[in-house]
Amino acid sequence: MALNIVSGGVGRAPRDSARELQRILALPRRRAPKILRSVRELENGGRFFKRQAQSLSEAKRVGGLFAGLGVGEGKTLLSLAIPSLFPQSTCLLLVPAKLVSKTKREWAEYSEEFELRDDIIVTSYAKLSSHTEPEWLWRIAPDIIIADEAHKLARFESARTNRFLLYMKERAKNGKPVKFFAMSGTITRKSVADYARSEEHT
Repeated sequence: MALNIVSGGVGRAPRDSARELQRILALPRRRAPKILRSVRELENGGRFFKRQAQSLSEAKRVGGLFAGLGVGEGKTLLSLAIPSLFPQSTCLLLVPAKLVSKTKREWAEYSEEFELRDDIIVTSYAKLSSHTEPEWLWRIAPDIIIADEAHKLARFESARTNRFLLYMKERAKNGKPVKFFAMSGTITRKSVADYARSEEHT
């Protein structure tokens, strides 16, 4: 998906705001009950929240995700459930360094209630900017990258973001595009343009 910036530039009102509003209102919508039923195959006695179920359904339908989910809306379980939609893939889950242990602990807890894969690679964003293992991402060669707190990839000038973008571009160029699933409650900091940095790869 690519961010479509309307005429007038980011941060300024479009020249024809009424037409843009009509375009937005005309975007297709899907009803939650159908979405909830479509992800039941993932459940093993557990139940997803409505927004988790909707996100899983969209992730399966389009092979990507851009989810603005805040604190307490279930990003951790969602990030651990997405790999089950693509059983033959190598999955990398990126989280902030302070959440690595917590995510692994909750992974074990959720696995008692949900049918989750046991081979997800969970690591911190800092691993992407490692000076000692610059080829690490290419070595594990993930087919799926899930970014919990995806705003950590928002700074184009950072080593981690550049390495991530280079890997994504090289895989796409070689005919093996990576499925990308981004979620965060704070993707936009200064401008709507911040969305483009994560959204263009989902």
